[in-house]
Amino acid sequence: MSFFDNVASAVSHWFGGDVTVEDAVKAARTSIREMDAGELVAQLEQSVASFDQPSRAALGAHILRTLKQQPGDATTDADFATQAGTTNEAVATGSPQALSALIEAARTQPDALRAAFANFIDATPGAVTKLSPGLTAGIKSRLDFQ
Repeated sequence: MSFFDNVASAVSHWFGGDVTVEDAVKAARTSIREMDAGELVAQLEQSVASFDQPSRAALGAHILRTLKQQPGDATTDADFATQAGTTNEAVATGSPQALSALIEAARTQPDALRAAFANFIDATPGAVTKLSPGLTAGIKSRLDFQ
């Protein structure tokens, strides 16, 4: 069984028998887009607790990449990590504390945080099965209306 088959099986099990990975990712993107900054940060931090190390590292990389594209003084991943109170190395290794620091620092740029999280979900669709209960409920409610 391929990796994608495993992801599809997990998504189908988690959200219901005939839900595709694409449907779950689309519903996750919609749910993320509709959250206010505070709710998004809270749901992200809850989700991070259930992510494995590679998923945390991938989310951190997406946040850094997205923030780097925003106007501001920092021009490198290391600059953004330092401004958030962590290091690029800690983010790259998937440190939960480093990721929490990045998420908290990105609170002031909710659109960038939404974009980073949506891009992470696109790139890591299996993560939809590890999201917080609040995000999972939002996904399920959107899937019920499809």
